Amino acid sequence: MDPVHFGWFSEGGGLTLHAVVAEEALHRVVGSRAVMAEQLRHLGEVAKRPTVNLRVLPFEAGAHEGIHGPILLLRFADPTQSDVAYSDTPLGGHVIDDIRDVAELARLFASLQARALPEDSSAKLLRSIAREHERVKE
Repeated sequence: MDPVHFGWFSEGGGLTLHAVVAEEALHRVVGSRAVMAEQLRHLGEVAKRPTVNLRVLPFEAGAHEGIHGPILLLRFADPTQSDVAYSDTPLGGHVIDDIRDVAELARLFASLQARALPEDSSAKLLRSIAREHERVKE
């Protein structure tokens, strides 16, 4: 997350982030193991913010509804604004604004949250996987 986006989730930044990341994504090496370790440590720091709730969906959760790819739900404090979702695919991103579809994606996200580790266990797992990346020689 670049500094501009990082500020969105600072206290007073106006946004709250709830994220569930599948454990397999944390083990997959993108760039190098050193880069992965650095990124995971950064995620751990971001997750300490009171406006960020980062949870890891462990391998033990098995097959899950989020396997088809990332989704982004936007919920607004203003009740006159409808919630929307965004889905990214190899063919491009899609804004989803149909109330029923957004509700189904919200249900899916709630299911993932229910199966994810608590925040403290997620933070420990992030640190453990970062150390694992550091130990393995490329």
